[in-house]
Amino acid sequence: MADETKDPNTMTVAEAYRVKHQLGQSITWGNSNLNALQIEELTKLTRYDYARIRADYRKWHANVGSTITLVVLTLGCVVANAYFTNTWVKIVAMVLGISFYYQLAKRDGHAEGYVEGYEAGHDEAIYKTLGIKPEEVAEMREFATQMKIDDMVVGKMNEREKTE
Repeated sequence: MADETKDPNTMTVAEAYRVKHQLGQSITWGNSNLNALQIEELTKLTRYDYARIRADYRKWHANVGSTITLVVLTLGCVVANAYFTNTWVKIVAMVLGISFYYQLAKRDGHAEGYVEGYEAGHDEAIYKTLGIKPEEVAEMREFATQMKIDDMVVGKMNEREKTE
């Protein structure tokens, strides 16, 4: 924006959009000097972070027991249910097989929950450190999305002006 005191009535749409873009970049959140895009960038986890989180989970999960053992026990219960004709053996094999399968399914959900919980805790810690209130987070995220759109529009306008 070359002229900050320009009359709003004579501004072009492109100039007005650039003013909006600059105002959006100047708005800071919480007790920081960061705008919404900078805070969003700060909260993003990289693929290296996700790899480290999964490695931490695997290290912790090593003490829980072997997944292969549960798979073998589940398959053993299926085979026992098919092989034996005694009703009580079939019932016991079925109950054990269901419980082993449930443990396998629960582990998969637990792993996903571990990563999602880590992400949520990571974001909350940053927001708390920067003094951003929980009720401001949704507005800030919406504002960051709008800033990304503004960045793209201003970039396209700059490209168009260079070619003209």
